[in-house]
Amino acid sequence: MNTAHHPRLHIALLGAAIMAFCMALIVLTFPIRNRVADFEDDARLELVERSGNALRLVTSRMIEREWESLSGFVQEAEMTDVANLRAFTDAVVRASEAISWAGVADLNGRIVAGTAGLREGQDVSMRRWYLHGLEGGAVGSVYTPDGTAQEDRDTGFINLSKPITNEYGDSLGVVVYRLRVSWLRGIMTDMAQDLEIDFVVADRTGKVLFRERNQFEDPFPDSVVDLAATGTQLTQLIDEDDAVPFIVGVFPDLLSGEMPAFDWDLLVRIPSAHHSSNLGTFVSVVNWAIAGLFFVITIMANIYGMHFIRPIEKLVKDAERISQGEAVYPTEDVSSRESAILSTALAKIQTRLDSVRS
Repeated sequence: MNTAHHPRLHIALLGAAIMAFCMALIVLTFPIRNRVADFEDDARLELVERSGNALRLVTSRMIEREWESLSGFVQEAEMTDVANLRAFTDAVVRASEAISWAGVADLNGRIVAGTAGLREGQDVSMRRWYLHGLEGGAVGSVYTPDGTAQEDRDTGFINLSKPITNEYGDSLGVVVYRLRVSWLRGIMTDMAQDLEIDFVVADRTGKVLFRERNQFEDPFPDSVVDLAATGTQLTQLIDEDDAVPFIVGVFPDLLSGEMPAFDWDLLVRIPSAHHSSNLGTFVSVVNWAIAGLFFVITIMANIYGMHFIRPIEKLVKDAERISQGEAVYPTEDVSSRESAILSTALAKIQTRLDSVRS
């Protein structure tokens, strides 16, 4: 019988080991990659939530500090002591880099005291900060000199106002602080850089007030900014065509505490796990581990073949030589039970053949 086309046991063992390894590699690698990516996306969803809440907390604390300063001002202010009011408005600006100007308006809607005497005598009776300030306190929207709220402008300010009241709770006037947008934006930008996140602050109309980009060059898509209109806090994976996937967090009501509502929304984003270096590093480590495992399997298969299969192959050759009439006496092999039985059987066969020939 022609046996040239039949594989040797040793080669078949190595081939079977390699095939089994490749099949296991296919079965395990892709689910592992997908699971790792899903796990990292879940971790990044949590990271976005934590980063957004941290940014909200720090921003709230900083603005609340100025609101508490305003509250302390109205408690100490005496509308009849204009000189003292002017001293207060000057001191406020010197004490805080956040405040660009402070003023006091009387019940007639005229400013009676202002930082460095600015705007004194001006009629502000129709200003929102004045009207709402009389009612108990207000926070205005971002105001710029040309009257529009535009993103990436550091020249704007935000009016914080609160009434001066008598012992009966009646309003006697209004104190206003002008909060620098550049100061607020600087605080948020510094923290966003530390957290390695992008953010957008938008008002309830969807207008972007200011933003910071650390991870992406492209601005937030309008469809993402519109998510703030839902009024619900959420985190979500955004994977749009022709765009790098990212994780976004939406946080309605940027500021918390005892201050009046700012009606601002915060949006935060970071790259998704599918485009992060961490996943690539992990997969690289897995690939090297798989290569090492393949090397070990190959060495072990060779050791197995040399110890268990090679003796059987030798006995097969002896059996072939016996069948051809050669006087071959196989040595006893005990590397395995099968080889021991086969070597003993061949020895007996050769002994009987010798007895027949004689």
